[in-house]
This record gives sequence, structure tokens and C-alpha cells, in this order.
Amino acid sequence: MINITINGEATLLADTSTLAQLLAQRGCGNSVVTAVNDTFVPRSRHSSHVLREGDRVELLSPMEGG
Repeated sequence: MINITINGEATLLADTSTLAQLLAQRGCGNSVVTAVNDTFVPRSRHSSHVLREGDRVELLSPMEGG
């Protein structure tokens, strides 16, 4: 298990979890923008981005308005 932080909350995950797996577990699908350690991760890299001990993940919902 690894310890990561998601939107400021400590979370335990399996050692080989990818960003795509994390999003699926949380029921986010493709409806969020993601950043890991303050770096944007595009949707095309979610399934290949393996999370590591101490990573800080930010999940941001898109906002509409003007």
C-alpha cells in the first residue's frame, strides 16, 4: 500500500495504482481535470500514470460561467 493525498485528504492505495484506476474507484470518469504534484496530467496519460508514495493528487471539476 502507498500513502497519497487527494485534494488534501490522506488516502491509501494499492502499490501499482494508476491515475485512471483512482478515478474509476472514486466514480469520477472523465469529468475531472487532474494534477499530480502540481503538474497537469492529460486524460491520454491517466492509464499509464502510476501513482507513487507521497504523491499529491488534485481532482478538479470543470466549471462553467462567464
